[in-house]
Amino acid sequence: MIDFTVENEIARTSAEVFSCFTDPSRVATWQINTVSGVPEEGEPLCPRSRLREVQRPPGGKEVRSLVG
Repeated sequence: MIDFTVENEIARTSAEVFSCFTDPSRVATWQINTVSGVPEEGEPLCPRSRLREVQRPPGGKEVRSLVG
Protein backbone atom coordinates (compact mmCIF):
# COMPACT_ATOMS: atom_id res chain seq x y z
CA MET A 1 0.00 0.00 0.00
CA ILE A 2 1.19 3.50 -0.80
CA ASP A 3 0.69 6.31 1.72
CA PHE A 4 1.12 9.94 0.78
CA THR A 5 0.16 13.37 2.06
CA VAL A 6 -0.65 16.51 0.11
CA GLU A 7 -0.90 19.87 1.86
CA ASN A 8 -2.44 23.01 0.36
CA GLU A 9 -3.53 26.27 1.87
CA ILE A 10 -7.08 27.11 0.75
CA ALA A 11 -8.49 30.61 1.19
CA ARG A 12 -11.87 29.33 2.41
CA THR A 13 -13.46 28.46 5.74
CA SER A 14 -13.26 24.90 7.04
CA ALA A 15 -17.01 24.55 6.48
CA GLU A 16 -16.70 25.56 2.80
CA VAL A 17 -13.87 23.10 2.20
CA PHE A 18 -15.69 20.27 4.00
CA SER A 19 -18.83 20.99 1.99
CA CYS A 20 -16.89 20.75 -1.28
CA PHE A 21 -15.14 17.49 -0.39
CA THR A 22 -18.31 15.80 0.84
CA ASP A 23 -20.49 16.74 -2.17
CA PRO A 24 -20.36 13.84 -4.66
CA SER A 25 -21.52 16.09 -7.50
CA ARG A 26 -18.27 18.09 -7.12
CA VAL A 27 -15.83 15.16 -7.00
CA ALA A 28 -14.73 15.84 -10.59
CA THR A 29 -13.62 19.36 -9.59
CA TRP A 30 -10.90 18.04 -7.28
CA GLN A 31 -10.04 14.61 -8.73
CA ILE A 32 -8.24 15.13 -12.03
CA ASN A 33 -9.32 12.00 -13.95
CA THR A 34 -12.81 11.73 -12.45
CA VAL A 35 -15.76 12.48 -14.70
CA SER A 36 -18.54 12.04 -12.14
CA GLY A 37 -19.43 10.73 -8.69
CA VAL A 38 -22.89 9.71 -7.47
CA PRO A 39 -23.86 8.08 -4.15
CA GLU A 40 -24.80 4.42 -4.56
CA GLU A 41 -28.53 3.95 -5.04
CA GLY A 42 -29.05 7.73 -4.85
CA GLU A 43 -28.79 7.67 -1.05
CA PRO A 44 -27.70 10.79 0.85
CA LEU A 45 -24.03 10.81 1.82
CA CYS A 46 -23.29 9.44 5.28
CA PRO A 47 -20.52 7.46 7.04
CA ARG A 48 -19.74 4.28 5.07
CA SER A 49 -21.42 5.62 1.93
CA ARG A 50 -20.15 4.31 -1.37
CA LEU A 51 -19.86 6.32 -4.58
CA ARG A 52 -20.29 5.24 -8.15
CA GLU A 53 -17.46 7.02 -9.94
CA VAL A 54 -16.57 7.33 -13.59
CA GLN A 55 -12.91 8.03 -14.36
CA ARG A 56 -11.16 8.69 -17.65
CA PRO A 57 -7.37 8.43 -17.51
CA PRO A 58 -5.41 10.40 -20.11
CA GLY A 59 -5.90 8.75 -23.51
CA GLY A 60 -7.99 5.98 -21.98
CA LYS A 61 -11.55 4.74 -21.92
CA GLU A 62 -13.99 5.56 -19.14
CA VAL A 63 -13.75 3.25 -16.15
CA ARG A 64 -16.70 2.86 -13.79
CA SER A 65 -16.12 1.85 -10.18
CA LEU A 66 -17.81 1.63 -6.81
CA VAL A 67 -15.64 3.18 -4.11
CA GLY A 68 -16.04 3.53 -0.39
